[in-house]
Amino acid sequence: MSFQPKVSVVVPIYNVEKYLPECVDSLFAQTLEDIEIVLVDDGSPDGCPALCDGYAAKDARVKVVHKPNGGLISARIAGVNAATAPYVGFVDADDFAAPQMFETLYNAAAENEADLVCCSFYSYWSSGKTVPFVWDFPAGVFKGERLEKEFYPIWFANRKEHWEGLVHSVWSKLYRRSILADVYETMATNVTLGEDLMATYAVVAQAECIVTLPDERLIYYRQVDGSMQHNYWKDFYNNEVTLLNHLRTMKRRPQAEEAIEEGLARLEACFIYDILYNETKPNRHTTKAERKEIVRAFLEEEPWQSALHRDVIRSDNQTSLLFQRLLKARKPGLVQLVIWLATQKNRLNQVIHHG
Repeated sequence: MSFQPKVSVVVPIYNVEKYLPECVDSLFAQTLEDIEIVLVDDGSPDGCPALCDGYAAKDARVKVVHKPNGGLISARIAGVNAATAPYVGFVDADDFAAPQMFETLYNAAAENEADLVCCSFYSYWSSGKTVPFVWDFPAGVFKGERLEKEFYPIWFANRKEHWEGLVHSVWSKLYRRSILADVYETMATNVTLGEDLMATYAVVAQAECIVTLPDERLIYYRQVDGSMQHNYWKDFYNNEVTLLNHLRTMKRRPQAEEAIEEGLARLEACFIYDILYNETKPNRHTTKAERKEIVRAFLEEEPWQSALHRDVIRSDNQTSLLFQRLLKARKPGLVQLVIWLATQKNRLNQVIHHG
């Protein structure tokens, strides 16, 4: 009789030879033995392709997909397309899973016929330091009236009110494969920041049963010193526009419509300040003319104009509050000046701290 996995675990792989053995070993150690391990070699230039083939020779549950480099989303799509189990989970190749991870998630999914199961995680540093992520979200099974009245209203984050919403990382979830595959069919593959949000939220929009396990920390997410929040993101404006357009057009249950519209309006407003803050980071990529065009879009284009008047900024975020005041007062020149001044300040801080 052929092997019928209960869960397919997709591992996108690119240039992570240093970490891949720890990741795969954690999957071999899963207490749920009925798993399919889909290793997606995304054109990795190091020794990962050979490692993947070696794992497949060692364990029949391993399936290897070799493909040209196409980025994280394309690797995840390839993995989902190769998966055969009714449920799909993800583990990034530089992270690793607790032994009980997929047994815990699968049991919750099977017992409740869930479309999505969500857990929490540990932040992990190569030094061995681990810090539990505290996800302040109600635990339980959300379907029917409870899904609509209790889950949807807190689904999207609200920065001003200090609530996290649904953590969108795909590697802390278990998805019904049929819904996830449908989502990935129409997903833009050129998004480089926020791809997890696109996938998870599009699944939530269609899901009829969601299980949350905020106290179950089942995966170790590797943290890297000098994190991305300090780095400049090239083409960030277009990235966020693409992300928003995907969320606006995703399939959804009619019952989710109100929550999605409210959440997207808040997200659009937050993105204005995220984009401007990104432009204050030292970089050699954007010109003054390109920054001017971003500011013009905020002042003249919908839905940015409507989003600009939403109250989403925390009172202690002085930079964003200043940007908001200047944009509302229609002072594009002053917005540009603040960006330039903040860039000079951040560049000086880099020199001081890094020499």
